[in-house]
Amino acid sequence: MDEDIDHGSIISQEELKIHNTDTSLDVYNKVLELEKKLIDAQLENIINEQYQLKAVEDEGNYNSIQDFNNLCHLDLNGVGTLSQHIDLLRALTHGQFNNGFFIDNGNKVYVKIHMLPTSETCEK
Repeated sequence: MDEDIDHGSIISQEELKIHNTDTSLDVYNKVLELEKKLIDAQLENIINEQYQLKAVEDEGNYNSIQDFNNLCHLDLNGVGTLSQHIDLLRALTHGQFNNGFFIDNGNKVYVKIHMLPTSETCEK
């Protein structure tokens, strides 16, 4: 970590599996658990300054609050695949927060998605 956002060398990193049914809250909780695991595994090395640094492969990106607010305003005439629309709703669904919305007669209508994974196959 350094003075820039999403910048600096890496001490420890692990890929996080994100499922097609995960909402942003699910991913957030998975990230927190993985961060705890990685810190626990490296804490002694960090304290003793006995760690190896790995260079960042790409610089990442920064999204402002305005970027998020723009994303929250859903375009009912937006063009895209069903998968892209579902992914947007998954990204905006975060527990009890009301994020995604469209305007109907001057009023905000909030939209969330509820994913129900099952191991059962669908029958026709």
